[in-house]
Amino acid sequence: MEISLASSDTIRIVSGSAETTLSRASFGIDGMMVDMPGEYEKSGILLTVGRFGESLFAHLVIEGRSIGYLDAPVVEADERLSEFLWEVDILFVPGVKDSAKTVEKIESRIVIPYGETRETLLHSLGQASEAIKKFKPKDADFEAADVKYVLLESGE
Repeated sequence: MEISLASSDTIRIVSGSAETTLSRASFGIDGMMVDMPGEYEKSGILLTVGRFGESLFAHLVIEGRSIGYLDAPVVEADERLSEFLWEVDILFVPGVKDSAKTVEKIESRIVIPYGETRETLLHSLGQASEAIKKFKPKDADFEAADVKYVLLESGE
């Protein structure tokens, strides 16, 4: 699995020959675009999309790893959202200060902020990270006791 930012607001995940994109407007799996709640599967990737208020959130399973995506910070997460994103391996959240509470509530092994202000979230959590173009998670990243914060460079 290889993760990068196609733009500041679009996440690109490549797994084998399958490409997945996550953005605030829609989600894509190998050319199939999704912009409404439901369960979808293509190229061995399972995508479940839900709605929390006006926000869309997604849960994916890629290469046996659980991935969560929020299109807006969720300060008051309800039980449904917590169950939907409970213990995801990788969590993508908007890079704003308000996302800090969400990150603390959802037990994720890896947190990757996105958006123009993605460094803001890391600073609010007291984390510093050197920006990288691509991230290839390793088994050790998921086994570590501490959360790993990854700052990706925008592909723009």
